[in-house]
Formats: sequence, structure tokens, C-alpha cells
Amino acid sequence: MLVLVGYSLLILGVALYWGTLNLLGIFRRVPVEQYGAFAGAAGIGLYALVRDPSLLHGALFVMGLAFLGGLVWYVHWAAIFPREKLALVVGDHFPEISLPDSEGQVFHSRSLEGVGSALYLFFRGDW
Repeated sequence: MLVLVGYSLLILGVALYWGTLNLLGIFRRVPVEQYGAFAGAAGIGLYALVRDPSLLHGALFVMGLAFLGGLVWYVHWAAIFPREKLALVVGDHFPEISLPDSEGQVFHSRSLEGVGSALYLFFRGDW
């Protein structure tokens, strides 16, 4: 029964990460819930492996560690943009871009010329 909880935590961790990012559009620098779910699965796997060594328990422990390690690697190393390459300097000109807006129309950055100040928000997405 405990092993089912561990495997459920693995599935929950993946669902939380995918759901918060893709369905809800929420990005947090440190996804605490996912860390907890994966660490919990690894802990349950280790506990079960020590109590009753079996392939099922060993697989849960290894998968929990692998998922946790993969998440730590992605969040803290692979998905980090160097700040010095992203920083804008006062007076820099914004490059001309054309992107679809929320209504499906094409937005051109040059349409804002002469309007005054503009604030552009870009959401991280390197997947």
C-alpha cells in the first residue's frame, strides 16, 4: 500500500509541474510542491526497500531520485538565463517583432512608435 502512495507521488509531481505551468500558466522559480512529491516518493521507496528489498521498491527509490534530480537539474541549471545577457540598457532600441496576440491578430511592435512608453512582458519558455 505504501508503495502505491510512492508511485502516486511521482505521478502527482509530474502532474503538478505540468498543470501549474501549462494549464494555469504559473511559473515559480522554485517549484516546492514538485520537490516535495519527488522527495516523498524517493523517501517512501528507500523506506520500503530497507524493510523489504524488492525490485518494485528499488525501482520506486531510483525513480524518485531520478525525477528529483532531473527537476533540480532543470530548474537550477538548464533553465537559467544569464542575467547579463538579458539586461537592457537605457537607450537600447527594441527590435522590431511581429507576434500573434491573444485574439489571433498579428501584433507589430512598430505600431507603438510615437505612442510613448511601452512595457513588454515575455514569459520564459525554453521547452
